[in-house]
Amino acid sequence: MAEDKSGNIWFGDRDAGIWKFDGEKFENYTKENGLENDFVLSIYEDRNKELWFGMADGKIYKFNGSTFEKQF
Repeated sequence: MAEDKSGNIWFGDRDAGIWKFDGEKFENYTKENGLENDFVLSIYEDRNKELWFGMADGKIYKFNGSTFEKQF
């Protein structure tokens, strides 16, 4: 779980991908949004305010504001 620069709360799930809560509603990101699996192990916001997501299969994604880009 992590909070981003805009105050959104991000949750990782083992079965349902990534969730974002903006204070009013939840939004769910899954394989349909570019992820290769839906098992999230870690979420991290770096010093440049970019969100990174570590997945159970070892892949790492960066959120570009609308979709997830596989980095590794």
